[in-house]
Amino acid sequence: RAGTMVFFSCDGCGDMLKKSQVDAHVYKCKVGCDAVSCVDCSTSFYGDDYRAHTSCMTEAERYEKTVYRGPKKGDVNGKSPKKMSKQERWLGCVADAAQTAPAELRPHFERMAVLDNVPFKPKQFRNFAMNSLPRSGTQQKTVDDMWNFLKEKFDKEMEKVNNQKESAAKNEANAKKGVADENAKQQKEEENKPEPKEEISDPKVEESEAADSSVDAKKVKKTMKSILRKAKNQTMKCKKLRKDILKTLALKKALEKKVEGIMTNHIESNPKKIAFSGDGKKVTLLKKD
Repeated sequence: RAGTMVFFSCDGCGDMLKKSQVDAHVYKCKVGCDAVSCVDCSTSFYGDDYRAHTSCMTEAERYEKTVYRGPKKGDVNGKSPKKMSKQERWLGCVADAAQTAPAELRPHFERMAVLDNVPFKPKQFRNFAMNSLPRSGTQQKTVDDMWNFLKEKFDKEMEKVNNQKESAAKNEANAKKGVADENAKQQKEEENKPEPKEEISDPKVEESEAADSSVDAKKVKKTMKSILRKAKNQTMKCKKLRKDILKTLALKKALEKKVEGIMTNHIESNPKKIAFSGDGKKVTLLKKD
């Protein structure tokens, strides 16, 4: 549980202890304190191993284990990831120094690692360390060495954090730019998209279509027979017969093809009553209906 105080329980008597209370409890425990366990993650620590334990998993991580999917966004109940403060990062460096510092500085950092109020400003840190170290002629040099070691470690940590922030900000900016570019591209495509061509109607086609629906086949057949009866030998040229039918029925010239089709179909369907001449240019009424 990063950034919060870690509590331990004595494996011997079960007492709850702050990290700064563990050392004193070892000597006072009536049952015998061989180890302490972290209250949050239940890990047991022997000797002074507990000093390096500055953070651990949450209860959700511990109990859900492999099915744990991390905190929900916007959770305000302590489950959402919390940004570590500068002080918390400093304390993390102190705990790490207890294991990685040169041998002559390590015991001092180990004593500091159990405390939660180690200052990160140079003047306050030196005063704090001077009061914590045994009085000796090398005390000032030791404190300076501790500060320099910690400062270098802390600067690297903050540089890492800043790089992560810059990378995250850059990724976010690129994502926003990508969305904006895509939107602009779509808008441009819409603007450049040609307008659908309006279909221009052909007056002749419209007239023909309208004419088709107005031709009465029965009237055409009846009129054709009537005209042929009045003709000499009941015979007429096909072209002349068509024109007379159009004129008699007051049909437009656009209907001539339609009338011709009706005439042809009727003649071919009734060969005993009406027929084309040998060359197909004349029509003769053979039998009176």
